[in-house]
Amino acid sequence: MLVPEDVRKIEPEIRAIVEGLGGEIVALEYRRGGGRTVLTVLADKPTGITLDDCGEISRRIGLLIDESNGKGEGLPSLSGSYLLEVSSPGADRPLKSLRDFEKAIGKTLDVQAKGAEPGRIWTFRATLENASADGLVFRMTKDGSLESLALERILRAAPVLPF
Repeated sequence: MLVPEDVRKIEPEIRAIVEGLGGEIVALEYRRGGGRTVLTVLADKPTGITLDDCGEISRRIGLLIDESNGKGEGLPSLSGSYLLEVSSPGADRPLKSLRDFEKAIGKTLDVQAKGAEPGRIWTFRATLENASADGLVFRMTKDGSLESLALERILRAAPVLPF
């Protein structure tokens, strides 16, 4: 993900804002589009993030950016016309980090992983039984067998939403 120097300068303060409200940053994304800079903050809380939470996070980060620019701390890519988006990552967001997988233990996931042969992709649905630095353990939906995979082999994994 592209995070310019301007965002890196204030990233610790953005994290402190979100954590101070009982949340965590899932992703911090930066892009240019439509003639302006767009800063997207995906945040979550253990109990789920609300619209009011997103509004408060947005208000505080907006003040941080405006104050930083007002003090001459030089955030040129975030001065002038910028758009700040704060939202929930969504219940079906892809899992990326070990922490994401640890929080998903017991959930059914759709997974794409690097196959045993180079260039092969293995797609399956399974319940995540365990997640650690040693690897991930899945109970396969098809036959109930257990499969262990290193986190590095996972190309994409996302929770299956109940309907």
